[in-house]
Amino acid sequence: MTQRFLSILSAVALSAILAAPTPSRATSIKDLNYLVGTWNCASGHQKYTQTWAYVVAGAYLRGTDNGAGMHSAAEHTITVAKDGSTVNGVDLFPGGMDVMRGTGSSGQATLHAVFPPQMNTHVVFHRTSAAKYTVDVSGSERGKAFKEHSVCTKA
Repeated sequence: MTQRFLSILSAVALSAILAAPTPSRATSIKDLNYLVGTWNCASGHQKYTQTWAYVVAGAYLRGTDNGAGMHSAAEHTITVAKDGSTVNGVDLFPGGMDVMRGTGSSGQATLHAVFPPQMNTHVVFHRTSAAKYTVDVSGSERGKAFKEHSVCTKA
């Protein structure tokens, strides 16, 4: 349960970065400035915060998840490809990691896991306002299908 929840947190975090207010896609990491700060999120019975800040001379954004009842935290590091075509991220959590890639607009985005090869996670992001978004995550982990719905609001 904890590993699946952390995988979902990772997907939520990475889908959040695809919400940059640009005409068709994020063109640089600076387009994601709105994400800097703290977000309050809930998925099912889990509540947590995500705190985002620029790192490595502003070339990356790093997000850290924390919450009551969580057995461990997760960390997400993301950047935008030089040509602006994709957002790339690495999620770290106890006992594992994943790599995700996505594209999208300011209103809707999709992403998927590209590593490890057996990870089958798909995410649909909907930005509902400047301070709120929802994320629907589906896929399978260890042969078992899952679907989750998360809501995050700016703190």
